[in-house]
Amino acid sequence: MFRVEIKEETNLKTFLSLNDSEYIDAILDKNKSTFINSTREIFATITLETIAIDEVESKSIRLPRKHLLNLLAIGYLLIDVRETNVSLDFYEIQKESIVEKTCGMKFARQQIWAEGYLDKLQLITGLSIDVVYDLSNLNDLIKIGNTHKSIITCDNGVACVIIDSNCRVYRKIDDTILFSMGANTLSILTRISNKVFNYQNYLGVIKDNLTIICTKVRHSSNEDYNLIVQEKSSFKARIDMRYLQRFLSKIKVSSDTVQVGLEAQNSVIEDGSKLYDIPVMVKDLQKSDVCKECKFNVSVKILDIVDKILKHNIVNLSNKRTFVQLDSDETSIIFRG
Repeated sequence: MFRVEIKEETNLKTFLSLNDSEYIDAILDKNKSTFINSTREIFATITLETIAIDEVESKSIRLPRKHLLNLLAIGYLLIDVRETNVSLDFYEIQKESIVEKTCGMKFARQQIWAEGYLDKLQLITGLSIDVVYDLSNLNDLIKIGNTHKSIITCDNGVACVIIDSNCRVYRKIDDTILFSMGANTLSILTRISNKVFNYQNYLGVIKDNLTIICTKVRHSSNEDYNLIVQEKSSFKARIDMRYLQRFLSKIKVSSDTVQVGLEAQNSVIEDGSKLYDIPVMVKDLQKSDVCKECKFNVSVKILDIVDKILKHNIVNLSNKRTFVQLDSDETSIIFRG
């Protein structure tokens, strides 16, 4: 029998909430137990103090993840491993340090398949955390990328999120940060810490007894960013879209397209039988000699991204040959108008 100490809940609940798998693996030993949560993208371990009661060797079993998540509390688990079944009892520390059993369950014993992640277990044991990336500047990009199931690529001094074939978001970053990873995976790491370590083919975080490593995806390049920046504009200006953004936050429209006219300083939305005209403030308008009118189209979806990523409504606009560019501080949103 093994007594596994639960001295804090936060890390353990984080560990158990990493995915929706039915089971986690557990390696029970006389001094410590290692719980393992493994998927194709994410590998996590948490170590817990353990007392072996009448046990002379370690045992490997699978434990029901959701039951652990829902029933655990500060106290301990009592795990009795038999040949064909496992008994799991939950004990909770009450007021005045009284310990009470809150639940007991029995289930069929399942063997773990450690060969599938033995290399990652060994990697965690010998981690060398020499390179740490501070990703606090990318939290909003990660959130948007997670919503759109995108990949975050950091390369050539910029982070890039491809929203779809019509829209990309770029942000200038430290040029030593190099990786590509799914935004949903990256969001798991940054929820725990904005400072992630880079080691071999993984990004990871360590928080006390919890270690998580996530597999990078095939690295791509942001070389086209410099070409985008250098391309000439037919017109450009500083525009303030606060009234347009406020309108869209209050009124749901069926049309996805907004036409913005810089010379008329307005935005127009056709919505069935209704036609909306919302002011847009324009400053420092410049246009080339061949430019006939200073108008562009932008989707409501992209305006929502502008609102979330650029933080405020005053942006620098550049209308280029095949796309429109909105800039604010170190961030650029590129889309086809």
